[in-house]
Amino acid sequence: MIYLRTQLFAILDDARPDVPSVLHEIICDFAEPKHSRIAIGSTIFATLQSNGSIRILWYNRHIPIPRILKDNKFISISAGESHLMALKSDGSIVCWSRDNIICFIAPEGNDFVAISAGWYHSCALKSDGSIVSWGRDEYGQVSETPTESDFTAVSAGKYSSSALRTDDTVSIWGVERRLTVSEGPEITQISMGHGIISILRVDGSIDSYGNDENNQVSGTPKRTGF
Repeated sequence: MIYLRTQLFAILDDARPDVPSVLHEIICDFAEPKHSRIAIGSTIFATLQSNGSIRILWYNRHIPIPRILKDNKFISISAGESHLMALKSDGSIVCWSRDNIICFIAPEGNDFVAISAGWYHSCALKSDGSIVSWGRDEYGQVSETPTESDFTAVSAGKYSSSALRTDDTVSIWGVERRLTVSEGPEITQISMGHGIISILRVDGSIDSYGNDENNQVSGTPKRTGF
């Protein structure tokens, strides 16, 4: 949490040196341990509280616009470039956006178990192991979504998405469709970024694949225990 706060302060100070101290106080309050999950997008900072409500900061020219959603039935959140999505305890999805973009429209149904927001697209995992994607589709990040029903996790990146299958293989579609994940110990989690995918294995080790321009692959920690 200390790293998160430092990172946020650095981003704010670099973007606008005269950011008022009250904004730093708001960020600190949002980063308190009472929040169970955090989602950060380009213009969004949101936290899921332990009571199931959501606190959101929308940014408009670096000016925070606080909002509190007191539904108390949210269990997961994920933020894209300028949209936020949340999974409710009844298995339904709710989306919000600062702009009128297509990824704002959530799919119908109450059988979703996981969500992930990309830059301008989103994807969700259903209880039957199938995946639903929606939003912008410049690189096939929606239209190339696998149609099988053997997935256990999903993760959306900037212009791509990935999913973990029950046979421990990873499917990637969108602009990074050519990325491949090497065989190894069982995979437990996946995370798709911009030109990169990272995986957590059952032995606690992390592997990364893709663009290494800023050492995001070669700089992956070479140890276990994660």
